[in-house]
Amino acid sequence: MASTPITRLRKALLQTDDSGPGIQRSSISMMSMYSSAPAAAAGEWKSCLSVCQLRQLLPLLYVANEVLQTSKRRHGTRFLESFSPLLPSAVRLICERDPLIVEKVRRTVKIWGDRRVFSTRFINEILTAVEDLRDASPAAPPPRVKALVSPSRMEAPVSSDEEDGSDFSESVRPEKSLDVKITVDDGPEIYGAPPEPERKREKEGVEENEATDYLLRPSKRRSMNRGNPAFKPFGMLSFNEMLAKLVDLDQQFKKSFVAVEAVPKHFYIKDDKAMQDIVGEELVKMNVDLSKAIRLITKQRTKIHETTKQTYKWEQEIPFHLAPMVAAIRKDDEQFHLCANLEEKLRWIKVVHAMSKESRDAKRERDARDVAEKAAHVKKVREDLARQKSLERAMKQPTGPNMRWNSRTKQYESVANHDDDDWRG
Repeated sequence: MASTPITRLRKALLQTDDSGPGIQRSSISMMSMYSSAPAAAAGEWKSCLSVCQLRQLLPLLYVANEVLQTSKRRHGTRFLESFSPLLPSAVRLICERDPLIVEKVRRTVKIWGDRRVFSTRFINEILTAVEDLRDASPAAPPPRVKALVSPSRMEAPVSSDEEDGSDFSESVRPEKSLDVKITVDDGPEIYGAPPEPERKREKEGVEENEATDYLLRPSKRRSMNRGNPAFKPFGMLSFNEMLAKLVDLDQQFKKSFVAVEAVPKHFYIKDDKAMQDIVGEELVKMNVDLSKAIRLITKQRTKIHETTKQTYKWEQEIPFHLAPMVAAIRKDDEQFHLCANLEEKLRWIKVVHAMSKESRDAKRERDARDVAEKAAHVKKVREDLARQKSLERAMKQPTGPNMRWNSRTKQYESVANHDDDDWRG
């Protein structure tokens, strides 16, 4: 029995692997059904998510990413309309089947918002659908960002609550800061795009707009975000807001530290001989003051602990912002060089333009002079022709015996007869 397009598409999708050519082949199979049956292709893609192997879930999502962006850029909205009802449940199905890839799935979904494939509201709906699965998934290090922890900061063992008398239930010591070194190879790859397939396609000579489907171009990102105050990169706080929160947390830490510093120093000094001399009301008062100091220190310790926990949390988000910012700075440097080259070329164009303008003005003067000379020549010819015609008309007039040709007036004139001078008397 002959295979149908849907059957061939299902076979191609179930053979998808995490290589660039594999994702490209499946994307081409999907795009071949753009005009005939986009809704059926989208439905078949979702059904494959339920039966495929776990290692194929992320490549199939990248296939949808390729198809949606290519459709948005080159064709139209048929695939967008066909995929949009299925994406929230499909994305949740992927995360439920493999909780280890929740963050990678979220980064891919956020690319659709950054590139305006779908509206921000719809992207938030998809992210909300998998928000409860985030906590269940183990934290994975962000791609292309390497956090190197200084060994000297990790030598101190973490003691339990019973060993140090801590009032806290957590054994993690957030106050021990980590030395984080960020190595950025290709900034945009932090968004979760598969870098290796991208490099392979670039080497194969695929046109630029296809070779950068998985990369976030900083120039486009800036143009999209400009003038949109509601935009939040990565679905989180903006970098400025994060810095503001870190400043607030630092102020809270300093306030707690000042409060602890206000405790009298002699409370920390162990002097048994001096204590033996304190009796009566003085001892009671010291006991009350010491109890207050203990409560104050305990309270401030709790605040400092919470403050350092929050600081540590926000510091972990910084690498997600730094890599795109570094990539954007690099892009700005390229644009600065481009502008400098354009400015130099414009200077040369200005010189050529001045020469062209001078040549044009000279040509206009010559043309105007030629037109004036031609007009004067035509006028003279017309006058000569009119004079010739007038002469011809005069020559045709009948002449009498007493008529004489006047060369000055170009006509015959009557000549008076002076033979009869009787009138002179």
